[in-house]
Amino acid sequence: MTEIAGNNMNLDDLLVVGREQKMIVDELKAQLKVKEAVFNETKITILNWMRDLGVDATKTEGVASVTVSRKLVPNVEDWGATYDWIRQEGNPEIFMKQITQSAYQELRERGVEVPGCSDFTRESLTFRILK
Repeated sequence: MTEIAGNNMNLDDLLVVGREQKMIVDELKAQLKVKEAVFNETKITILNWMRDLGVDATKTEGVASVTVSRKLVPNVEDWGATYDWIRQEGNPEIFMKQITQSAYQELRERGVEVPGCSDFTRESLTFRILK
């Protein structure tokens, strides 16, 4: 339960508390947005360093460990050609609002070219705080 539960506040009092809490939440969200931007920038810098060094994982004892992951994902350049291919070849499992990454990767691994798509590799960084 919250700290105001059970209090005998009237609606006006609750609106005052709600306003104060909303202002706090909005301020924290604004701070979080800035912190996330800095963190994302830091992750990109780490990823670039790791790529330049040719490493996929590293750690600093007692600080953090980082791991680079790569996934083959589709980049649809011509939805018409892609959709026509899906219908002609009978591969509806690849089609949703976006092409399903796993089905696309399986097709590409079998050597199938998907018309209207080109491959690109998406990288991400897993960041773990160590104790």
